Amino acid sequence: MRMGISKSAVGFTLLCSSVALGQAGGGDAWKSAAKAARETVRTIDQHLLEGREPVSAELFTELEGRIQALEAANRADGVAFLRLQARKYRIESAWRGAPEATAELLAKELESTVVTSGTVSGKDKPQTFTFKAKPGKCYAVMGRLRAVSSDEDQVKWTYLDAGKDNSVLQRYRVEWGRTSYQSWEKQFPEVEGACALAAVDVTVMAKLEYVGSANGMRYVVVEHDRDKLPTALQTFITPYTSDSCDAKGWEELWTNPLPGSVLYDSGGYPIIPYSLSRSDFYTTSWAVSNREVREQWQWLKGKPPAMVKFDKSITTKGCPRDPVSAHSPDGIKLAKCWGALDVKFAAKWKGANRKQAAANDHYTKRDANRASAAVQEAYNAAADGTCEVLEDAVFKKFTAAFEKVVEHYQTKPYASPWDRASALKSLAAGEREVMSAY
Repeated sequence: MRMGISKSAVGFTLLCSSVALGQAGGGDAWKSAAKAARETVRTIDQHLLEGREPVSAELFTELEGRIQALEAANRADGVAFLRLQARKYRIESAWRGAPEATAELLAKELESTVVTSGTVSGKDKPQTFTFKAKPGKCYAVMGRLRAVSSDEDQVKWTYLDAGKDNSVLQRYRVEWGRTSYQSWEKQFPEVEGACALAAVDVTVMAKLEYVGSANGMRYVVVEHDRDKLPTALQTFITPYTSDSCDAKGWEELWTNPLPGSVLYDSGGYPIIPYSLSRSDFYTTSWAVSNREVREQWQWLKGKPPAMVKFDKSITTKGCPRDPVSAHSPDGIKLAKCWGALDVKFAAKWKGANRKQAAANDHYTKRDANRASAAVQEAYNAAADGTCEVLEDAVFKKFTAAFEKVVEHYQTKPYASPWDRASALKSLAAGEREVMSAY
């Protein structure tokens, strides 16, 4: 019997081999430097986990010394990993330090300028603050609870809303990753961002959950040029549309992508990652057809292959029925339609459910089931003539958008001006190199 080795196994072996053999010399001396760096990382992690103070200048100096030692040993991957850690520690320390200095420190780390900052309080309803977005500019929004007193205290969700102009915002979020040895990162603030295609007023909505009443969220908004999106954001950027019904916004994600957001998988299909795991170095992405793709970081490519591939057709994810999740014009229209239909049939469902609850023998249960089936049949018939018609129209929009994307990539496939794929490979190798040195 002929034996084979999977591509993922080969990739893992090659990645580990590159660490074991060395990237550009240095023999085994780099291992001592990597071990020392690992201990410093763990010391800082422990400090952040157990206390509330920012990382000390002494620890940052120590970490910089570890980085320089790996640089001297020509360990570019390990250096890339430690540079990411240092940036995350500086961002965390900015939140823990003097509040009046936080905004400028965060802007410095993200190579941006401060637009606005402040505090909002209240947990009964989403809290809001606003800023004006300019065309060609991108905005990173960060928030942090003033205090954390329980495991349930959190900024549950945030959303950048532009009302009827939601389609002019290309939204993204950034999570720099969580690992088992950095449990303090459960409180690490993710970045919610957007790049504006036109001038628009943006309302940031945030749902807060916390124990007690004397709490709130500190926030900072920074701005940068679209073509100068910081690599700290590009590396882990995950774009998304205003909602799953936004065909126009979905098309823009592919034909006018955020810098670095479109990559190519090992099969030659363009993909947009929406999850980048640092626990196993896999990315989960959407293909143009909305097919889900899982790929190890080392197989990702930033430049298009000779032949860019596509699936034959697109499948839609369905429109949101919850009004809170509907933001695009079609999404809002569908949510209202389903809501109105539910209200119309609420009394009939209530009566059918009452019969189900009261049924206590074969005959009453039979009648109750027939009553429920009759309500469901009537509901489906009403939906077929109203909401399902709207759903079909949205699907046609996505089908037309899919064809446009395919045609666009057949003539001008996207190539990132910055090699994000190589950066992810380097970070994966570097984290293994430093945190697994023996």
